[in-house]
Amino acid sequence: MGLITLHGLDGALDSRLVSNAEPHPRIVIALPEGPVRDRLQALLDDRALQVASAAPAQDLNELVESADSDVVIVRRQDLTPEDRRRLDVIAKDRSSPDVVVLAPGVDEAQHVDLVAGGATDVIDITKLDGGAADAIETLAAGDGGHGAPDTGGQQPTLSDFASRTKGMNAVLDLARRVAPTDSVLLITGETGVGKEHLARAIHAASPRSDAPFVAVNCGALPEELLESELFGHAAGAFTGAQGKRKGCFQAADGGTLLLDEIAEMPRHLQVKLLRAVQRGEIRPVGADAEMQLDVRVIAATNRDLRADVEEGLFREDLYYRLNVVELTIPPLRERPADLPTLIGSIMRHFKGRVGTHDVEGLDEEALEVMLRHEWPGNVRELINTLERAVLICKGSTIGLHDLPRHLGEPRGAGAADAFDELPAELLERPWSAVRSDVVARIERTYLDAVLRGCRGVVKDAAERAGISPRSLYDKMKRHGLDKDDYR
Repeated sequence: MGLITLHGLDGALDSRLVSNAEPHPRIVIALPEGPVRDRLQALLDDRALQVASAAPAQDLNELVESADSDVVIVRRQDLTPEDRRRLDVIAKDRSSPDVVVLAPGVDEAQHVDLVAGGATDVIDITKLDGGAADAIETLAAGDGGHGAPDTGGQQPTLSDFASRTKGMNAVLDLARRVAPTDSVLLITGETGVGKEHLARAIHAASPRSDAPFVAVNCGALPEELLESELFGHAAGAFTGAQGKRKGCFQAADGGTLLLDEIAEMPRHLQVKLLRAVQRGEIRPVGADAEMQLDVRVIAATNRDLRADVEEGLFREDLYYRLNVVELTIPPLRERPADLPTLIGSIMRHFKGRVGTHDVEGLDEEALEVMLRHEWPGNVRELINTLERAVLICKGSTIGLHDLPRHLGEPRGAGAADAFDELPAELLERPWSAVRSDVVARIERTYLDAVLRGCRGVVKDAAERAGISPRSLYDKMKRHGLDKDDYR
């Protein structure tokens, strides 16, 4: 049996993985012998991963092409200027391994720049810990996802969710274990955390990956159409049904069906859904007989289904049937350590695809504001914010003026500021003279909060404020508020 070798490199792979009859090494550590390599090797060995060692990269392309691995780990100081330029090309090739860069004392700005330039992740050499090993393990368990967030246009993978936090990695570990099964899953989490993306990644990692993945939003369709959308209908089932129509269950036969916003499903349809999930049987609207289907069901919601059950809004039997395995994605504010990698990978995605020129990165002030923001809209808000910034940025670097205004506001700025921090000159004037100024300040603060809560959707904000959209537009114009700043 021959040795596995990396041709053209000064070093050979660790002799612990010498048989070419064994699986190829998942992770190649291209570092010089020493305490850093030993420490990283020990961390990864604890996870029973297939790890091999090689000499530091003399040519990144040659290393990546020869390594035959899922993850290649290199040092920043070993990357030549040409290697740095090649990183972006490697990152765009889904068949290439993920490239993780080790750097001493790396700060957030350097982290973002390296990821935006093509590195999958950046690890501070001085902080080689369990969180770093978790992130590498997640990448190795994926299939070349390059740690990219859900920016569209790519097949999702579980490695897209690579994280430095225990909470997120616990979710990913469970997702990896249940992906090959047919178990019903319930994915929960706030709006924008990536519930559908996780469902698609699980489907892609399952034996059903070559079969259809069908997603239906249970809250986006009128109640009278939802049953037909789910189960299909026979010809003549109702007025206008001239022919028979397949529903989402039939379209997903052999594959996976995602029932998004499951909490919005009308209670009378929950009975039919329970039968479909339990027995794999559906009856199209107006049909005389049931049909048997092979569909894996994944449900998703941003609501507390257990609370809905207690309030009588959701059937208890359906809840327990859907909640075989629950995957709860933590909100972005609970995993700030992931922000530099996310920002960099989103920037990399938008390079050359959005706007008329390349935007290379963010200045120090803009990055500081983004790292401090709590991102109530989660990854979706982060993606939309960076896409907007790239579009309106006139130079090569995003500045604070390219970000929505509310990102720069201190946390808790709102109505209390209007009362507690009035300028001294207002307090020196009589109420009759300052009334309009004070009312205007409160009105602006109120409208700003409402627009922020509705993500800039004027119709929703007007409904919440109890005024007409036209009146809201007039007030926004008077106060200099732009709906695009809240998206």
